[in-house]
Amino acid sequence: MALSKIDTAAIATDAIEAAQLKSDAITGGDLPTGSILQVINSDWTAQSNTNSTSYTSMGQISAITTTQANSKVLVLTNIPLQVYGAANHRYLIQLRSSVDSYAAGLTDHNVVNYNDSSGQWVKQHVGWNYLHDHSQSSGTTINYRTYIKKTLGSQNAYYSDFWGDGGEYQTTLIEIAG
Repeated sequence: MALSKIDTAAIATDAIEAAQLKSDAITGGDLPTGSILQVINSDWTAQSNTNSTSYTSMGQISAITTTQANSKVLVLTNIPLQVYGAANHRYLIQLRSSVDSYAAGLTDHNVVNYNDSSGQWVKQHVGWNYLHDHSQSSGTTINYRTYIKKTLGSQNAYYSDFWGDGGEYQTTLIEIAG
């Protein structure tokens, strides 16, 4: 006996529960563009500093393995960068990924501690909010790292200084259907 097609309009909204569906009944490919596919949270407890005029890796902040080809990854992190001293200092901080072997910045911010006759100017980096359109296949692991370089001044920049209070910062990676 052949099964006939069921008119989905005739199914009550509460007639089917998630437990009744086969585990592979709905895949990431079935979800509309913009749907959240997965969320990865990572803690950052390291502290590091640099005084380099070349981009220096501060380490991997998180990683995600894609579940859908051509998805996007929203990178959210609250890891700060602090520039030491009241003199004039400037650093650039970049977010990079393993997609291109960390060769290029996905996005960058400048961090400034500038002092002039009108006062002291401070522009801090308080983390990332970046949508990465990576164009990778399903099952690709993407690692994210932060790179920093000095462009002005002589003092160090401190990445995630806890001031002796301990603690941690977080990075959240959200894979979104493309």
